Amino acid sequence: MQGEAVVKESLQRTGKTLGLVLGVLLVVLTAHLVFGPGAERIQARELARALREVSHGAEMAPQGVTLEGRDYWEVPSTGGVVIRTSARGYQSRLDLLLYLRENLSLDRFLVVQGYEGPYLEQLLSRGTLDGLSGATWTRGAIEQALVSARQDLIRTREAVE
Repeated sequence: MQGEAVVKESLQRTGKTLGLVLGVLLVVLTAHLVFGPGAERIQARELARALREVSHGAEMAPQGVTLEGRDYWEVPSTGGVVIRTSARGYQSRLDLLLYLRENLSLDRFLVVQGYEGPYLEQLLSRGTLDGLSGATWTRGAIEQALVSARQDLIRTREAVE
């Protein structure tokens, strides 16, 4: 009798342990599916959509990387370039795509990620610095990111030549 109780208790502990292990494996597998390669494909699609939007649908050359590690894409049809950079806005870090004309002046920008509040979000959606009147902190941060990205791009182009 006592031996049967020991065996029964042992089987119950083994069952609980096995259940716990299977539960952990299920969580790990789910996390991999949600945050793994599938998430990378979603991010790539979102980036492709954002690039089309900021460049007015222009065809772009393959991605390059500047000396400081910023991603950029040449736009052969206009002589412009799209460069990815970031800025510290008023409320959050802003991931930006800047579409620069051939002379490297800003055509427009797109906030890929970040949030500056409902009022500023409406202004940011216009994609121009002129549209940011009254948002001095955010405007200044984007202007500084533009200057830095432009200098990085110039140095990169000089190094390639």
